Amino acid sequence: MSIDLGMKGRGVFYLNFNTIGTGINKASSTQEFNFGNLIEQSGSYIVAIERMVLPMHRVPMINSLTPALIFVPTGVEIQFVINTPQAFSWKEWVDNLNDQLEDTDIIDCKFLMDQSARIRIVFDSFDDYNIQFNDTLKDIFDLNQVVGLADVISEDQIVGGSSMIDRFDQLHKIQLETRGMNLQQEIIDTDRSLPILTDFIAPNTFNHSYNEQLDADIRSSEDINVSYPVRQNIIYTASEERRYQMLRGNTPIQNITIQAVAIFKDNTRNEITLPPRSVFEIKLAFFKR
Repeated sequence: MSIDLGMKGRGVFYLNFNTIGTGINKASSTQEFNFGNLIEQSGSYIVAIERMVLPMHRVPMINSLTPALIFVPTGVEIQFVINTPQAFSWKEWVDNLNDQLEDTDIIDCKFLMDQSARIRIVFDSFDDYNIQFNDTLKDIFDLNQVVGLADVISEDQIVGGSSMIDRFDQLHKIQLETRGMNLQQEIIDTDRSLPILTDFIAPNTFNHSYNEQLDADIRSSEDINVSYPVRQNIIYTASEERRYQMLRGNTPIQNITIQAVAIFKDNTRNEITLPPRSVFEIKLAFFKR
């Protein structure tokens, strides 16, 4: 799509939004025009993003899971329910899980990752308990919803069906939502639509290494190293593409709010917290039709 600004009556103006992070506030910015309307007739303009910088450091890789897994007794033992908080890395998440297990009577169970990046569950008491997984964990681990003694392969271990390393990061995309602009709304499903300016597929990169030691204990070896790079800023410029959105209607525009939200693979929606001294900024271009 191109716009001929050389024609009489055509033009463009720019509007800048920015918010400085405090560690508490969200990735949201508002421009208010109390002296008058920014645009008198919405339908006369097309809007596009010229530039955007969005800090991603406070976006988790997995949200809190309640419950994450349940140890269901096969006999008269007590049932244990384990909840896990949101985490920013595999190591943070699995260390928290294993620490919780040590604080219960399930001290002989440990969650590890093998050399193929599959989940490995080592548990001496599969004859006493089945493990029931949250839907998210079931898919990440590539296991049945409930596993037990029948799933043990050897040495009291259960191993996932495939590498989980590309599934642990549950972030799907970043979505820019607006208030105050009469955008042609994006249809979400048959019942909902949202004023979405645009979205960005979040990068998902990782490193995985395995150092085999002949004297390592396969049941508790820490030789698996999984590293997700720390999330970086999403930086967008219109140098290679410009994403246009048509405004609609004849109503005026006075105040505009832009908010970035994280959309996860289970369709949960997280507001994005800005780290201290970080900057969330967007530059919009308004083209006269």
